[in-house]
Amino acid sequence: MSDPDRLVILQDGYVAPVEALRLAWRLEDEGFRFRLDQDGCLMLSPWDKLTTADLTSVRRWARHLESMLAHFEAHDLAAHLVATPQARPVPLRRTA
Repeated sequence: MSDPDRLVILQDGYVAPVEALRLAWRLEDEGFRFRLDQDGCLMLSPWDKLTTADLTSVRRWARHLESMLAHFEAHDLAAHLVATPQARPVPLRRTA
């Protein structure tokens, strides 16, 4: 199984693609913050600091990142991934 296809089961039983987790952790380490808007869409800040490669990866894994955030917020397990009130996230533009 290649890395993009590999899944990991977290302690609470949540299943996520390894690559989506790695992306979230790396971006968080680089100072990016994630949250969901009122419609459940991923918001990321600071938007202008994303590289083209980062943006491509975020778009690729957006649905999984949204799912992880929804799960983590509901279980209060990853508050560190949620944007602070001072953050000014910009919604992702999805490609068809």
